[in-house]
Amino acid sequence: MEAAPEQTPVSSEANSSFEASKLQPTGEYPVKEPKKDQYCAADATHHGEFDFGSFFDRVWRACPNKDHWADTEEAVKALIDAGEQPGDVLAATEAYRKRVAGYDPQRIKLSQNFFAEDFWRGHVPAAEKRADPQKVLEARAADIRARKPWARTILPSQAGECIQEKLITVAECRAAGINV
Repeated sequence: MEAAPEQTPVSSEANSSFEASKLQPTGEYPVKEPKKDQYCAADATHHGEFDFGSFFDRVWRACPNKDHWADTEEAVKALIDAGEQPGDVLAATEAYRKRVAGYDPQRIKLSQNFFAEDFWRGHVPAAEKRADPQKVLEARAADIRARKPWARTILPSQAGECIQEKLITVAECRAAGINV
């Protein structure tokens, strides 16, 4: 049996002198600044950099009928260089893959032709339109003020939102048949 080598404890005196040597003249410890030339992959989008390689890998995996990798990469790179949004290209590829799932492979566009012939543009999902909340409140207040027949279907809480925004008064709500 061998005995473990003895470790000499570090004296608090030595430790405090070491710590004291790190202090700034103001009594603060120095701040370690990150190096400017080193980035992790997760920071790529934060610095305005675009990693085409990983983006193309995702596009290639989403292609339903992969044919020629180099030609497809060239076509996608040309789209990105022309200013197309990478998200649109990827979304169109994924939408096309879902649409043609189960089709005969002869009926599915080859990957390089999907991008080179601008066929992909027809598969970019339309942006979801959302109503402006302020316009909704204004339209609701106009219906209450005009005492439209359907104004009575407006909930008291919805009418209350219009009152809070000072678009209508409590008296106008009651005149329209809304008990606030």
